[in-house]
Amino acid sequence: MPYISKNRRDALFSLSKTDFDNRLLTKGELNFMITELMVDYVTTHGVSYTTLSNASGAARDAANEFDRIVLSKYEDMQKKENGDVYSPIYKLMNNKKKGGSTK
Repeated sequence: MPYISKNRRDALFSLSKTDFDNRLLTKGELNFMITELMVDYVTTHGVSYTTLSNASGAARDAANEFDRIVLSKYEDMQKKENGDVYSPIYKLMNNKKKGGSTK
């Protein structure tokens, strides 16, 4: 969860902004930097199941939170703009709830 105290956020943000502004040009470079953060975390805290799980879990949690907060909102905006492609399935689901056919 990225919701840490403002003091720690400011301290970490100043480090990341100094090092990363306008430098990550590709998805591969972003992946590399995330990997480097994970490697740094493990080498700092030592190899153990807990440390490895924390590194992996933090990356996964950040990705899940990004999907939940940012990506899903963007998809909702695009759905409104371009139409919902799942409406045929919704109709089938509603029909099933009423005891009708799902075909």
